[in-house]
Amino acid sequence: MDENMLNMAQTNEDNLEEQQPIEVMTVAAEQKENQVTDLPFTEIKEKLDITTELLEQLNKQFKDRISYDEKQEKIVDSMHTELQKYRNDMYAMLLKPLLVDIIEVVDNIRKAGIAFALKGDAEKRASTIITDFIIDLHTLLNSYGVEVFKGTPGDNYTPIQQRIVSVVPTNKPELNSKIAESLGFGYIYKGKVIWAEKVKTYKYQSSID
Repeated sequence: MDENMLNMAQTNEDNLEEQQPIEVMTVAAEQKENQVTDLPFTEIKEKLDITTELLEQLNKQFKDRISYDEKQEKIVDSMHTELQKYRNDMYAMLLKPLLVDIIEVVDNIRKAGIAFALKGDAEKRASTIITDFIIDLHTLLNSYGVEVFKGTPGDNYTPIQQRIVSVVPTNKPELNSKIAESLGFGYIYKGKVIWAEKVKTYKYQSSID
């Protein structure tokens, strides 16, 4: 019996020795797990903060780039508009003298046509040909952006577009300063008169019966 009691005591001691390391290992494992859990959370927060800051910087750079591109686009558009205007102005400046020369030729031909119309039949036929030629020249001028205009008797006199070459006396006050007769054509190019129409205008005189 004493031997059995000794064996049981030895067995209990062995079991106690085996249980103690398990408890120690369990506590150590829990401490290590807490350390592992705490450490990554801190690192993740730091990385998130760094990532957020980088994203904010990228967003700012992106906005700055868009603003820069918009400014550059406006500058390019402005330069293109100015260049186009300069080209148009240069083109108009070079073309205008040629157009005026053509208009002067038209005016001289018109005068010749009037002179022919006052003569015999042959000259009248020539006058018709001249009139057709003037129409062709006006078509040519129109193709270059020239506007042809001509006043009619009774219209108001327009100083900017017409030039008075003589006056016709009248006793009707309502006709004063109105066109009595158009002596040619007027021409407008790029919104400006390059050749004024020659006209006769009425001038009111109360002394006329």
